[in-house]
Amino acid sequence: MGMMRPLWKVGITTKLVGILVFFSLIPLSVQMYSLFQTAEVLKEEVGLQYQGVAEGIADKIQVYLVERSADARILSRSLIPGDAWLWGRTVNRSPEFVRVVNDYVQATGMYALVQVVDLEGNLVAVNNQDTEGRPLLTDGLYEKNYRSTPWFLALQEARERVTPTGLSSIRNGPQEVFMESVMVDRDVQLLFPEESGLTIGLSVPLYAQGRVVGYGNLRMKFSKIEAFLQEAYQNLKKAGFPHAELILQDNEGRMLMEYAPVVHGTEVVTHDFENVLFKNTLPRLGLEVAPSGVQGQSGYTREFHPGKRSNQVIGYSSMSGGVRALGMPWSVLVHVPEDEAFSHVWYRINKTLLEMLVGLLVVVPIGILMGRKAVSRLKPVWEVAVKASKGDFTHRVSVKTQDEVGEMGLALNNLLDELSRMLFQVRNVAHSLSKASSQLSSVGHQVAQANQAQVHQATQVATAIKEMSSTAGDMARHTEALAATATGVNDSALRGGDIVVSSIHGMESVSSRIQESAGRIQNLGQRSKDIGDIIGVIEDIAEQTNLLALNAAIEAARAGDQGRGFAVVADEVRKLAERTGKATKEIATVIESVQAGTREAVRSMEAGTEEAHTGMTLAREAGSRLTEIVQGVQRVVDMIQCFAESTKQQSAVSGQIFSSIQQVAQLSQDNESHIQGVATATKQFAALADDLETSLSRFSLKG
Repeated sequence: MGMMRPLWKVGITTKLVGILVFFSLIPLSVQMYSLFQTAEVLKEEVGLQYQGVAEGIADKIQVYLVERSADARILSRSLIPGDAWLWGRTVNRSPEFVRVVNDYVQATGMYALVQVVDLEGNLVAVNNQDTEGRPLLTDGLYEKNYRSTPWFLALQEARERVTPTGLSSIRNGPQEVFMESVMVDRDVQLLFPEESGLTIGLSVPLYAQGRVVGYGNLRMKFSKIEAFLQEAYQNLKKAGFPHAELILQDNEGRMLMEYAPVVHGTEVVTHDFENVLFKNTLPRLGLEVAPSGVQGQSGYTREFHPGKRSNQVIGYSSMSGGVRALGMPWSVLVHVPEDEAFSHVWYRINKTLLEMLVGLLVVVPIGILMGRKAVSRLKPVWEVAVKASKGDFTHRVSVKTQDEVGEMGLALNNLLDELSRMLFQVRNVAHSLSKASSQLSSVGHQVAQANQAQVHQATQVATAIKEMSSTAGDMARHTEALAATATGVNDSALRGGDIVVSSIHGMESVSSRIQESAGRIQNLGQRSKDIGDIIGVIEDIAEQTNLLALNAAIEAARAGDQGRGFAVVADEVRKLAERTGKATKEIATVIESVQAGTREAVRSMEAGTEEAHTGMTLAREAGSRLTEIVQGVQRVVDMIQCFAESTKQQSAVSGQIFSSIQQVAQLSQDNESHIQGVATATKQFAALADDLETSLSRFSLKG
């Protein structure tokens, strides 16, 4: 089993041969079954044939014996001359009776010996010539008396019984014929020493003028019966059964005749009195058919013959009708060795089997030729398919027929054309994918770098915003201090106004006070200058904040949806920075005015110092100026308070901006990890595209 190839590895030719053989075996199996059924029928016919042979022999013997009994009855009525007186003075060797007997023997040609005896058993006449007219030495027979013979006793017993018609009746029926079975007749054996002496006896009463005057005994040679079996054997021999054997047995199973030319080596009838004839041979051999024939049955059987140690086909038939009524219930057996009996059956079976085998053997080369033809037609398709399996799509099947193979070739060509177009498209797509992957990888790298820059810038912006928030806090604190100072200045200006009013009434003390006021005003000018410097710083911070907010808005726009909230916050910061810038410019303008007034006041105080004595008028003017200063200082205080409030708001907004920028930085960092994943996937995708392009490059495409 291990050496057998799997079915899917077997070639088409082998498969086709197998299929043809398989489908040939189906009708062959049916034919074989029918053949063996027919063989059984033929065997039955052979058995019936042998039965028919046995029945034919039995019928011939039966007809022959009935005819001979009729001859005997004729002899019974016509042999004795009408002159009954002859019987009264008969003597041995009556020439008249001898002549009559000789004529009868020669006329019938059936009998070896015809004897005429009187009622005492004395021989009156016997034929002294045979059927051919040759002389016989019968003189010695006249010395015998036949009173004790079975046939004489039977006829004498029948003579003592009288029928209603007045005719004698014997135990065998109204035929008045007593028939003796086969026996060795000593008289016949004496007259015919070269023969076996086997005869069949027919005995009848002899009538003269209606009464029995004597008895006639007819000895018929058994060779006449043997001739029937010899004739049947010749027919069987011609039919092809030379080993046939024919047997005649009596009602007790004793062998009356065995005719087996092959066994005995001659077609002459042999008489084995020592071992065969008149012996109960068949039952002793264990043949079951022997009793069947004895019991008056007819038929055939197949039986093992112990003596021959082989199976025999046996046909048998028993005699009936007139012969049985005559007391001859014989049976005939015809047996042939089974191998010979069925030889023509086996010949027919073997012939049919040989024809089936020849037909099966014819199927094999036909299958091989068909398989090779199919393979030769499929080979171009197979070759193109093999080349296509190796990546060569440039070959096509040359289609020359419109059958299934041609359609398969067209289908393969269409498939290869379609695959070629698809592979062209896939190759182009793979090439485009490879280029796109490279570009995407480059863009991803650039995006990663930009994102890193964005993270860095966001960190810087966050740091700057944090510093701006801190600066805004400091500025708020300084502004509060400035507001407090301005308030103090306002209070001082108010008190100065009161003093100016009072100085009108007491200018005497103005000179010293003016000197002090001049110093304070100079101090105020210095403070105003400091405020101007602070305002410049705030203005610079506001401008830088505006720039940072603008940069943040740009970066937020680059971040897309993730930077939208940050863009809003950056816009608010930008607006707040613009407001802060405007406020600082206004404060700067006011401070410049204050500085100018302060310088003017200083100059005035210096002039007042010089003109103290004449300062009444100037004092009034100074009061007026001082009132203006108080009002200006009040406005400065208001502006400083407003600026302080704005600075607080700016500090709060800066905190929010710092928080948003931190979120933007965190999102940028998260985005960077995603971008790194995208870059990795892009590299893998690019590698797959390269692999796909490399794989597709092994295909050779047509067109």
